[in-house]
Amino acid sequence: MGKEDHASMGATGAYRTMISTRLLANVIANEIICASEAMYRIDEKPGHGVSRVLEWSRGIVKPLNGDRALSEDTKNLSESLLNGDLTRIFM
Repeated sequence: MGKEDHASMGATGAYRTMISTRLLANVIANEIICASEAMYRIDEKPGHGVSRVLEWSRGIVKPLNGDRALSEDTKNLSESLLNGDLTRIFM
């Protein structure tokens, strides 16, 4: 209609997307930690792709042999996810 929006919310939207992505990476990192521990505690053998993910995550997060804080492990795994390391293991 011949009018421009001079109050763009693009920067705010990009910032909120970045924050949401980092929070989602934390959630996914926690899920991978839990799933990895579960896979090592059952008798079933994982498929090839799952085995690669387990090896990758085990390189970042050491086995849980007792109760401990997982904040640092979650942070490290989350950063690895955000850096695209999970994608690279399949190349």
